[in-house]
Amino acid sequence: MVVGLGALAACSSKASNSSDPPILVEDAWVRTTDGATDTTMTAAFMTLVNPGDANVSLVGASTSAAGMCQVHEMVKGPTGSR
Repeated sequence: MVVGLGALAACSSKASNSSDPPILVEDAWVRTTDGATDTTMTAAFMTLVNPGDANVSLVGASTSAAGMCQVHEMVKGPTGSR
């Protein structure tokens, strides 16, 4: 879960308060490269939950486990995820 931890480190709040609860990671999983056509790529998926009152923005992610790390948002809609 290296990518997820890097993503959490990149969360920021303009009105950060030490009494605000931390961002939570739920339903985390990493896609395996076993049997994949391209074994140089994988992905980590998770739901980030903000239990606090202050707005929090995910501004980036990093990991020492890969040469590149990207953040993508998936949104569930009436016709599926995009």
